[in-house]
Amino acid sequence: MSPGLQSRCRLSAGAILLALLGACGGSNARQKAPEYQSTEQLEKAATRPQSASLPPELKGRLAKVTLSDKRVLTVRYHPDGTARMTGPNELDLSGQWFVAFEKLCFEWQGLPRECWPYKTAVKPGEPVTSTSDLGQTIESTLQ
Repeated sequence: MSPGLQSRCRLSAGAILLALLGACGGSNARQKAPEYQSTEQLEKAATRPQSASLPPELKGRLAKVTLSDKRVLTVRYHPDGTARMTGPNELDLSGQWFVAFEKLCFEWQGLPRECWPYKTAVKPGEPVTSTSDLGQTIESTLQ
């Protein structure tokens, strides 16, 4: 991938709510996998915790996510734990969402899991700024 295309495709793996981002509309876009310091961290990232839940305040809701470069994405939290992220440049990703260990996590197809702090229920209409475990900072507003 050319450096110009690579810089235009940098969104984040999980962009929403606290959550999300992921990729650019091109099929050749790739996200660098996170580097893990230990086997335990790798195993934890590779499996969804049994304690994972789908908080009722997020089920069926839409979140507006603003990236650091001011692009705006939307993330739909389906009640069954699936999610859909849409945005500029024909971005349209499907994935899974869940909350575990006070983190809201997204697993977008073809991208590494990305998790955001989620210690208390998010209130609709109140913007929340947070940084993911992959270093992406977003502002998210639950609709």
